[in-house]
Amino acid sequence: MEIARSRSTLRAWRRGDEASLIRHANNRSSAFDSFDLCRLEAGVFEWNPASRRALEKAGYRREGRARLSVTKDGRTGDRVLYGLVRS
Repeated sequence: MEIARSRSTLRAWRRGDEASLIRHANNRSSAFDSFDLCRLEAGVFEWNPASRRALEKAGYRREGRARLSVTKDGRTGDRVLYGLVRS
């Protein structure tokens, strides 16, 4: 999930407000209704528990794992997949 990174966004991110930033980016009424979406998806590195917790706190549910699908800084690992469906 990519969130625009203004200075205020980065400050909030550093304070641990990831879940509120994700909820703001998703804005369910806007994302689901305005664009007629039925689901949103996000993937995070398995070695990033803070991002996983933030997605779960924002209402996403863990749906799976893509094994050895991402590489960052020479490290290859799993991508944990999350989804949020229209309720």
